[in-house]
Amino acid sequence: MVWQGAHLPAAASVLVGRAGNRRGTGAEPWSLSPSGTTPPRTPTDGGITMVFDWGAPFRNYDLLLAGLGVTLRVSAIAFVCAFAIGLVVALARRSRFWWLRTVATVYVEVLRNTPVLLQIFVVFFGLPSVGIRWDAITSGTIALALNTGAYLAEIIRAGIQSISKGQIEAATSLGLSPSQVFQRVVFPQALRNIYPPVVNQVIMVEVFTAVTLIYVALTATSSSLLHLLGRRLFPTPERPEVGL
Repeated sequence: MVWQGAHLPAAASVLVGRAGNRRGTGAEPWSLSPSGTTPPRTPTDGGITMVFDWGAPFRNYDLLLAGLGVTLRVSAIAFVCAFAIGLVVALARRSRFWWLRTVATVYVEVLRNTPVLLQIFVVFFGLPSVGIRWDAITSGTIALALNTGAYLAEIIRAGIQSISKGQIEAATSLGLSPSQVFQRVVFPQALRNIYPPVVNQVIMVEVFTAVTLIYVALTATSSSLLHLLGRRLFPTPERPEVGL
């Protein structure tokens, strides 16, 4: 955007002019001149004119296409990993082992009840303190996969529970093993039932991917600048930097 002519609003001009009249200067109500002369009016008097540069997106289409490619790649990888995580966690929440159900429940509740930006912050800045370091794109992808996996776990679990027990008992009576019952009877029908909320999660991953890339890029840049500034302001014998 191009900003043209920053003048005081008309309301401020009227107030100043009225104050001048009360002092006996004889200035016009909308005049800012102390001598009382009337300045020439311009098209931008009383506000700010904004002109949008419509050609900027077309001139930078290569950068926009590159960003679109990164967004789609991160979103696809994050969603595939999230669906696998959600399926495993959903089955764990239906397990007959109490400790497995507890671990899955804690994972779902913690990830669903904390902001996604906080999870990105922990992955990108917290894990390096224990020796685990990833680049910005990898950290954002992992954080999105973990966050979306918690939501998909509940969606998949609800889809599995929507299948009537009669179909499971009928499949078992035909001699199918539990894994065959899940693969051929339960999961295909559950997948059809959960299709709408799963598509909604795909859209949410696309939205969060853009937010993640912007946040990680800004925080990574600012942290690097602050680290460099700290090394220059507070040099140590191991890092003898020149002070500012």
